[in-house]
Amino acid sequence: MDGALCEKEEGVSHISSTASEEAEEKIEIIIDAMTGQYSLHLGISEKIHEALMESYPFLRQVPLEVTFGGDQILEADTVEDWGMEDGAHISVQVSCPEGFFTFSSTRCHKANILLQDGATVKKNDGHGDGDIADYSTTLGEAVVEAGKHQWDLEILNVRGNMRLGVAVPDLIIGCEDTPSRTWQFPHGDKDRAWFIRSVGNASDRRNLAAGEEFSTKETVDTGDVIGIAVDLDEGSIVFWKNGQQMCEPQRNLQGPICLMVCMDYGQEMVRIRKPDQVYF
Repeated sequence: MDGALCEKEEGVSHISSTASEEAEEKIEIIIDAMTGQYSLHLGISEKIHEALMESYPFLRQVPLEVTFGGDQILEADTVEDWGMEDGAHISVQVSCPEGFFTFSSTRCHKANILLQDGATVKKNDGHGDGDIADYSTTLGEAVVEAGKHQWDLEILNVRGNMRLGVAVPDLIIGCEDTPSRTWQFPHGDKDRAWFIRSVGNASDRRNLAAGEEFSTKETVDTGDVIGIAVDLDEGSIVFWKNGQQMCEPQRNLQGPICLMVCMDYGQEMVRIRKPDQVYF
């Protein structure tokens, strides 16, 4: 931290800095978390919670539980308090809003099927395969209004024209009670969603929610994992593909929002999964 470089020598990490020859000794902590496994170098007097949130700002926005050897680490606890040695493992768990990793059964187009886990949605039929629907949209169960949040979408099957992102909870998607004369997303109501398209054009024409048209050459293929990172306090959204940022942040995001998946062709399928990395 603070621009210093960490060097390992005989199993112990020391700090190397031109700013001070009396820099505090640091040890390497291994973080096992729902967002993957990371390495963090901490000074022995540093508060563990503060160091985690400084390195991963996403953690400031969610209830955080940190444990070492099965015992809970409190906010005031330091590395020295716990007698941690180089290579110690801590567990970091975060609590997301209820239903964060599931789709909504009530905000789901009639052409889409929710699998039993609630985290997977599949299109039953569609354009080119029948007469049920052209585009069909399903929204996430959790609705968020503030703070930082992120979702990972695993693409189990894509055939084209899929849209992935977030939208307002009352987006017109063609549920049973939607009048047939109403233009549903993405033919209508497009200015109330923020998304990328699987065919590599990250903005539909007249997509007012994007602020201005933006593009990426990246396409979305079966097997890809698309990360969606939102900061509702700053009003930004960023898209990632297999851990790499796809395009510049869009700056006009407004809550409340929820996750959104729109499929075109029959048998397309997407699953929400817990993030492999922190995007912030």
